[in-house]
Amino acid sequence: MQKHMLSFNPFFLRSLFSILAVGALLACAGKQMSVKEAKQFAVEMSGETFVAPPRRIDDIFETLNRPGQFDQEQIQKIRATADAAPPKNASANFYMRRSDAAISLGRARQAVDDLRTALRYSGGKKSRNIQVLNRLARLESINGNFNLAIDFAKQSLKVKESLAVFDTLVELHTLTGDFESAESFLNRGISLSNSYRSRGVGGIWPDYFAASMTATFLDRQGKHKEAEPFIRKAIKNIKLQKDFINIPIVWRSFLAENLVNQGRLFEAEVEARQVLRTALGSSGRVSGLTIRSLLSLGEVLIAQGRTTEAHKLCLVLLSLVEESGIPADSLKMGIARMLLGKVSASLYDFSEAAKQFDIARKDLRDNQFLFQKLFGRNPDLILSLIKTGRRDEALEIISAFYDIYQQNLGDENYLTAETVALRGIAYFYKKRFEQAADDFSKSIPKLLSANFASEDNYAKRKRILIIVEEYIGFLIEIHGSPLEKELEIQAVNEAFKLADAIRGQVVQGAVGASGARVAAQKPVLADLVRSEQDSYNQINALQSILTDNLAVPADQRDPAAIESLSAKIDTLRKARQALLEEIEKQFPIYSDFTNPKPTTISAVKQYLKPKEVLIFIHTAENQSYVWAIPYNSKIKFLKSKIDKKRVTQIVKHLREILAPDPQTLGDIPEFDFKQAY
Repeated sequence: MQKHMLSFNPFFLRSLFSILAVGALLACAGKQMSVKEAKQFAVEMSGETFVAPPRRIDDIFETLNRPGQFDQEQIQKIRATADAAPPKNASANFYMRRSDAAISLGRARQAVDDLRTALRYSGGKKSRNIQVLNRLARLESINGNFNLAIDFAKQSLKVKESLAVFDTLVELHTLTGDFESAESFLNRGISLSNSYRSRGVGGIWPDYFAASMTATFLDRQGKHKEAEPFIRKAIKNIKLQKDFINIPIVWRSFLAENLVNQGRLFEAEVEARQVLRTALGSSGRVSGLTIRSLLSLGEVLIAQGRTTEAHKLCLVLLSLVEESGIPADSLKMGIARMLLGKVSASLYDFSEAAKQFDIARKDLRDNQFLFQKLFGRNPDLILSLIKTGRRDEALEIISAFYDIYQQNLGDENYLTAETVALRGIAYFYKKRFEQAADDFSKSIPKLLSANFASEDNYAKRKRILIIVEEYIGFLIEIHGSPLEKELEIQAVNEAFKLADAIRGQVVQGAVGASGARVAAQKPVLADLVRSEQDSYNQINALQSILTDNLAVPADQRDPAAIESLSAKIDTLRKARQALLEEIEKQFPIYSDFTNPKPTTISAVKQYLKPKEVLIFIHTAENQSYVWAIPYNSKIKFLKSKIDKKRVTQIVKHLREILAPDPQTLGDIPEFDFKQAY
């Protein structure tokens, strides 16, 4: 299941919980249907009335800070099971139980070793072999051993055809980007499901796995809206099986992430809150499920731009992970620190971000797949290194994967352009201005053309804003220098254009809902917009799969699948560009409204009258820029030390004066004209 907020695949945790709870599949029953019909069938929604979530998450902090009554006892039992010495008559069951406990504690290596031992002890018992092989397949994929994982799953399939194994193979092949093989196993899985149903056996499992496989297949391709009803179908079916109370929690976390990817953020928050409450009730405050639920809620808060609350939540999350005894080199600990690092970077606290990234990088160095997946190509890490003076380190990381992006995605791709822009910032800080100018000029237009205000990923939007403001700072730095003449640019004019581009994108993000309503009233426009958004989601999903596959060891990659993914991404990019051009051609007013073009100084002057002057102010993180544009004379430009933080303080002060809540007339303060001016 692709997640563009953290490049973390919820497949890992969801699939582990599913396979541990279900094991070998029972036989199943029901009416036969084709794959095509399965993709089209209507499912009942949850039936719950939507209630807007609270505006703050103080209630969650209060609950999480309250010690659980059975947390420590539960953890001690799990540790005791994971640390148990093998008895003389050790069996496959013993090693499977110990592996399960190791998974709960995040001990991935022990979990794999115990399962391999369980496989040796299972002998010729078919049902036990299927369970062990299927679990091994899912665990090996976490370490990036995709080919080995697929081999284990296929071995399990040779023992006996099982819906659980078909589910695993669909997931594994979508992880590698081999959608042709994934669809083949989906077809076989649904065919088996039909067979079970036709014989009237198996209870919920045929419907559950048919929905699970289809949801995976669609969501991994970025078809989030189409995947949603199948996710809900899986939840509805698994809730009927009372013995598996944990699986619905994992599925509802996945639903929350799916809603985020659709831009339905309030619904996602409602779902994530409910998931957390259920996890707390079923497994306690310090548990893998609660930690998983907090990760989902944290991602929702980041997507909403509530970074201050997300930061507080991340600190609580990290303390719970540490309290649970999960080892430092585990996936959960790495993800928790990554989330805190990302939030800190969005808050411009690059020192804290770099600190969290450093700790996680050190802890995960022995797991090269997770290390490369989380850090090898992480733009927030690179930006934090640049901002904290570690430019050579940042350039080393950039050089390690720039060629990979260029070769597999091309120069026009967003990820390639962002990488070049980050390199430009590093060169700027190192005073290598000519190289910085070259990188900025090649990358910034591509980043701005992506219409970042419509991007659901808040951290990504924030990063683009930071990058563009660094380019503005660079232009101001070279203003009046010989390099400005050599480059044949007017630095102040170009900086104004960029500042207006930022303003336009921010305004567009604020009025985006109005644009959506306009589109809905025009069927042709609505269809074009929907197609453009679908192609954008698919590009993001496939890029996530591609970058994940480029992080795995070379002997675990599928070169044909990688080549196919690259071709699909390029085709989708061209299709999306054609759709954007068609929208602009047929509906220019809507296009200007949703993706406004930056204004030039010469264009501004055309609207001014004699004796009129336009004052344009752009407040960046560390300073402000002011342009005075007269009707027909030379523009004036200056920098101010008043930064964004100071402006925020002044505005807050003035608002408090305007809303004093006085008890008497004497309580009304005088208006601060000096600050207002």
